[in-house]
Amino acid sequence: MSKWDDFVSEVERETFNRGPECTVKVFVDGLDSDARTAVVNVMSNSKLTSSGIYRALRARVGDIAPSAHTINRHRRGDCKCGIDRGPA
Repeated sequence: MSKWDDFVSEVERETFNRGPECTVKVFVDGLDSDARTAVVNVMSNSKLTSSGIYRALRARVGDIAPSAHTINRHRRGDCKCGIDRGPA
């Protein structure tokens, strides 16, 4: 048996073994309805960059804005929050 035989299972375990909540989801859940709709809409717009979204959020809400890296991971689906992530 090769040491790589069970690699798929290892990756699957790591994929589902992430933190308890997505920072973007926590942030979005704390917004009022209009803000939530606006943020989800920009997240799903593939023409907008995660860095641009971060800068605009930071200008509006200050330090509670998720980082550009966190936004990017969320948009790629590298979190388990289950809300609309935007473009893959």
